[in-house]
Amino acid sequence: MRFLALATTVATTAALVTAPAYAADKGIDDVFLGIGTTNTSANISWTSTTPATDQVVEVKDGETVAAKTDTTAFNGMYGVDAELTGLTPGKAYSYRVGSDTAGWSDWYTFTPEAESTNWNFLFYGDPQIGASKRKKDDPALWKHTVDTTVKNNPGTDFLLTAGDQVNADRSATEEQKEAEYDAFFAPAAMRQLRTAVQDGNHDKRSLDAFHTHYNLPNAEDQNYYFTYNNALVISLDTNIEDTALHTEFIKKAIAAHPNTDWVIATFHQPPYAQSYHAYEDKTTWLRDELTPVLSENGVDLVLSGHEHIYGRSHLMKGNTPVKQDKQAAPGDTFTPADGEVLYITANSATGSKFYDFSTAIDEQHPNLTFEDSVAKNMLGHGTAYWNQDYTPDYTDVQVTPTSLKVITRNVDDNSVVDEVTLNKASTGLSDAELAAAIVVPLLAVLAGLGALIAQFIEPIRAQLRAWGLPV
Repeated sequence: MRFLALATTVATTAALVTAPAYAADKGIDDVFLGIGTTNTSANISWTSTTPATDQVVEVKDGETVAAKTDTTAFNGMYGVDAELTGLTPGKAYSYRVGSDTAGWSDWYTFTPEAESTNWNFLFYGDPQIGASKRKKDDPALWKHTVDTTVKNNPGTDFLLTAGDQVNADRSATEEQKEAEYDAFFAPAAMRQLRTAVQDGNHDKRSLDAFHTHYNLPNAEDQNYYFTYNNALVISLDTNIEDTALHTEFIKKAIAAHPNTDWVIATFHQPPYAQSYHAYEDKTTWLRDELTPVLSENGVDLVLSGHEHIYGRSHLMKGNTPVKQDKQAAPGDTFTPADGEVLYITANSATGSKFYDFSTAIDEQHPNLTFEDSVAKNMLGHGTAYWNQDYTPDYTDVQVTPTSLKVITRNVDDNSVVDEVTLNKASTGLSDAELAAAIVVPLLAVLAGLGALIAQFIEPIRAQLRAWGLPV
């Protein structure tokens, strides 16, 4: 296993919530096992009270490589990032971070899942810790969500959030913002399962803190991508309305990994949803400019948050819905044609904030049901199905070479909120039919060529025999 160490700035100690137990007042805090460039890598980041340059990631029975520490402090804290590569799937790794000078974290253990083309990851809508009216409850809600869903889905490969991990209110102090980050990192899974994050509009309010706490793979600004088994995952910062920038990044990622079975994009603000956000100018840009790019470049699935209400689009060709012959319902199965994309918008994973179904920025419909919205022709452009029961949800994305199954569940009782499957288009032929259609004719052609060649060779052989030469 090989380690590459890099550095960034980082944030402060807790103000609104108690520092998580793992910090243990050792001078090391917010240890985070981030997603790496591939399924055999991981990006670790942590914060330190000192800019000591001797900090490392130490692995039991493995290498220890020195890290670089940034010299610029954020509210008195310094950040360090490290990239772990060459991980062996199925092998348990015990690690700690820090140094004798800076102090040491506790020992943590994670085990990369076995490499497979059949696997899953868990997707969460905005945790937005600090957004509820009872801010002190948000950390416990997030920890409950992560602990419960990871327990109910053993063997999950990684976690993915939709952005707005924290609220980062404009009036909040740096100390208060850091307390929200502390709470996001508090669940043990943040050091046991690799996790990918988004730059949401609330995270954007304090980019110094965002970059301090996260070490994004293949990153250009806040855009980044990674491959995992047979999928390419592209994360876009849709806070930036620069279509050319995002198009170039998408093309670059796909060109670097052209043979994956699936291309999954993820960004914070969705183009199709049912809260009041769906009627803002941001949505117009997403629909008119970004969705055609996603269709043209072969993206299969898009995962977003921001709306705090669950939604699923029709299959979309650019901004045009591919109409179905029946009303959308949980259990739908589709075989998309080229350029057809499915958009999933997550509800809140913690319940810190929910939004009502809306038909305009100032027209909300509390407690409306999906059935009523269909009967009254209230669905917005692109929306096929939605749900708002004002309880936290999460989504299990199951990946195989031929299908993507997206199951959204209630956090507390694990009941199904929605389920939809995308299947790869196939030739429709069995192995025997493929042999009959391709292999058998090919063999016949080769046999014909052999007979033609023999017609030229036999006279030559006859003349050689007439001369008494062996043939």
